[in-house]
Amino acid sequence: MPDYSTIETSPGAYGALTIWLNRPQVRNAFDDVMIHEINAVLAESDRNPDVRLLVLRGKGPVFSSGADLDWYARMGETTKEANLLDSRAFAGFLDRMDRYPKPIIGAAHGTVVGGAIGLLATCDIVIASIETTFRFPEARLGLVPATIAPFVLSKIGLAHARYLFLTGRQFDAARARELRLVHEIVGTPADLDAAVEELAADISQGSPLSYKTTKSLLRRLTFHGHSMLSSDTLDDVATLLAEIRTSEEAEEGIRAFREHRPPSWTWKGPHDRPDKS
Repeated sequence: MPDYSTIETSPGAYGALTIWLNRPQVRNAFDDVMIHEINAVLAESDRNPDVRLLVLRGKGPVFSSGADLDWYARMGETTKEANLLDSRAFAGFLDRMDRYPKPIIGAAHGTVVGGAIGLLATCDIVIASIETTFRFPEARLGLVPATIAPFVLSKIGLAHARYLFLTGRQFDAARARELRLVHEIVGTPADLDAAVEELAADISQGSPLSYKTTKSLLRRLTFHGHSMLSSDTLDDVATLLAEIRTSEEAEEGIRAFREHRPPSWTWKGPHDRPDKS
């Protein structure tokens, strides 16, 4: 594996390859560079028969604080075409995670915010340490959980998505397990190592072809009847993200977050602004 600037990779027992989100200075917030680097690992590890499964974890005190707001602000100020291309790349990345033919374990600790919950929702199995907290802050930032919505919705359902997306309330690991975002809870972040290895040992006993076929089958049975993850849906949520990033409310929400103050909302949307060229 090559050197990366935003992630690290480490091989483990039973053919596990761990992808570490490695931007602890910004609480492992992800951006376009991290997405590109994880995509590269997905492609390389898919071709490598020695890799039986992936593990997604975060370096430092938290799993991830979600999307990097500097990245969102930068995309909101670029051209309409570049903004849309970037949001489509993000939607495509989540879909690629969901389609990855080998099992993916997500192991969370500390804090999991917004888009990072979307990352976990694309994992096949999720474990979390008991102190882990979760929340969707997008509405409070003038944003929308657009690209992650299809994947989160498939896990928690419409009723819970409405409540959590609209209130932005924090919930704990026990509640995340009730919502089906988390499958197993361990006592401390240090206990994640043993839990991951135990799951990897179980997974290593299965056939790689069986796992690939099973994941494809589950996706077809889950999504095709509802068209939740059709190409049209992915393009729709990507377009929505691109549009909301250009809104005055998104600018105000991100600015207020950086200035540690409550936002001052106006009722203006992305279509109230002149197109950038």
